[in-house]
Amino acid sequence: YREARAHLAARRYEEAAARFEAAAATINAAAAAAAWFGRGEALYGAKRWEAAMAAYDALLKTCPEGALAPNALYSRGHAEHQAGHLERALATFTEFKRRYPDHALAAASALSINTLSLALEAQARQQSVAAVTRELAAINASVHAEKYEEARAAAERFLQAHPGHPQAADLRYLAATCAYR
Repeated sequence: YREARAHLAARRYEEAAARFEAAAATINAAAAAAAWFGRGEALYGAKRWEAAMAAYDALLKTCPEGALAPNALYSRGHAEHQAGHLERALATFTEFKRRYPDHALAAASALSINTLSLALEAQARQQSVAAVTRELAAINASVHAEKYEEARAAAERFLQAHPGHPQAADLRYLAATCAYR
């Protein structure tokens, strides 16, 4: 364990992770929990997010009520965030806040919840804008390919789905022009 801590302090993350894994094989539950947490820290430092999550999960599984459980849950949330699993990270930080409302990391967890919520909302808006852009591009492609009936039908479907879109008047005109052609 001490050797693993020395590797971690020296930022030799892979060596530290290997030593912590060996140290986690002990029958002493508290020592094993500390080793799993150290392995998670080392793997996080090595930017191996999925492996870090697995190490934190191992600690939470073997010692769910231990002294390091709150820190492991909090750190797992950060690993999930780094791995791009924003919804899972939000759920983890929410669980942390629910289980440990008086913990020293509760305020930081609340900040992470807010940040992730905003990121997920922005991601949803981006996906919505991208979908609208794809629909408009498909309508334009149909017009350019002189598939007027297809363009008219697509424009009408778009207008039903997005009646307040800024280009609604242009699309009504396009639909009428396509019907004429």
